[in-house]
Amino acid sequence: MSKKGAGLAAILNPCIEAFLQTEEYFNLCTEADLVANGVCFPNDFFPVAMLPPTDPEWSIPTNGLNSTCAEGYCACPLNETRF
Repeated sequence: MSKKGAGLAAILNPCIEAFLQTEEYFNLCTEADLVANGVCFPNDFFPVAMLPPTDPEWSIPTNGLNSTCAEGYCACPLNETRF
């Protein structure tokens, strides 16, 4: 842990992005049974048959949602970056 603004994100983010593209990441996702529900970020190692049929609602910009707040994801037509 470190203070906000300490610069660790600049070091860690490229490492995380590189790891997300590996077969090891795919293996971890399948071992934890996280592929089918759309929790993992797909890479080239994810067979198409294993991917969820649509994007999970949490990954859709709010101005593109068709759900209601009662379903857990509120649509917001004004700003696509609001979640």
